[in-house]
Formats: sequence, C-alpha cells, structure tokens
Amino acid sequence: MGKPPRIPLTISACCRVRRNELQTIKPRSTFIARICSAVARACSRPSSDKARSRSPPQRTPLKERWLTGVPKHKQADLIPPGWFEAWADATFATDPVGAKKTPQVLRAPNGVVLDGREFWSSGKPLYDPSLIRVPTFLAHAEWDADLPSYMLYAFFEKLTNAPYKRYVQIGEGTHTVIMEKNRMQLFQAVQNFLDENFKPGE
Repeated sequence: MGKPPRIPLTISACCRVRRNELQTIKPRSTFIARICSAVARACSRPSSDKARSRSPPQRTPLKERWLTGVPKHKQADLIPPGWFEAWADATFATDPVGAKKTPQVLRAPNGVVLDGREFWSSGKPLYDPSLIRVPTFLAHAEWDADLPSYMLYAFFEKLTNAPYKRYVQIGEGTHTVIMEKNRMQLFQAVQNFLDENFKPGE
C-alpha cells in the first residue's frame, strides 16, 4: 500500500468549520490532516434546527452511550450543534444492510472487544509496551468511560524504554473528544509533539 495522500486541511480549518467554507492550506502533518479532514467532512454539512434539537429514536442510545459519565449539566454544550447528527448520518451510511432493517440498525465488528476480554483483561497483552523504543504520546479525556484513567497510567508506566514519553489529560471530554468542544486542545497537543525536536539530556 502506498502512503495516504496529504490532505490540504489545517487543524485550524478543521476546527473552524463553517457551513460551506473551509480555509485550506498544506498541513505539516498528514496524521493531523487526516483527522481534521474526517471531522470537517462530517461536520461541514448544514443541519436543520429540527435535527439539532433531537435525534431519531434509533440513534438516541448512541448519543446516550457517547455521553456516559458526562455530568448532566455539562451535556448540552459538549458536542457542537449538528455534529452528532452529521456523524450519525455518516456512520449509519457505512452499513447499507442495517439501513434496510426496521428499525434501522448499525452493525459493528466486535473483534476489538473480544481481544480486550481474552487478552488485555486476562493479563495476556498482545504486545509488551517496554519494547516501544520511540518517543510516545498518550492522550486521554476526563470523562472517557471506555478507557478509564487508571488504564492509561498503567500503560504509561510500562513504557520503560521510550526515549521520552508524555501523557496529556484533556478536561471535559469523552472517548470521542475529537468531535467535541475541547478537540482543539487535543489537536494542538498532538501537533506540538509531532513538530518538536526534543532530545533528552540536552
């Protein structure tokens, strides 16, 4: 497989999406550009006030799952208006078979869940973090119910041979912080890590 094409979107463009307008310049990081491109495509489409105010019944459980662990008084403004609906439209469109069912369903592969149960949660990790010998960056959001903080701490401690390592905690975010109000904190932290020329001991 060849390298993925560079996508002309900056972090700023991704995070300042307007309905029909994106500022585009060549990015410094293909990784960040791909993230921003995906977010921008999902969220740059206009959405009606009706779509913003409520979700179809079959999608309500998805949003409830997304907001697991988020305090009630913080839920209303965590996801930018229209973003959940745009994401749900794009996600449900990936399953044409599920879309034909009544009610509409979204099928998802669960191999990662099986791996977690049979390997990681059983004390049989698929790889040894101590074998990682490159600078390593970990990011976590405060309300991530899928990956509690203690799991990140445990993994971080096992990175014993990385030249240097960094752990960033994003306040007021979930496992899907990439599409939430504090996404810019994550993007900037990743971009800074990729851009820096840090040499331990100098």
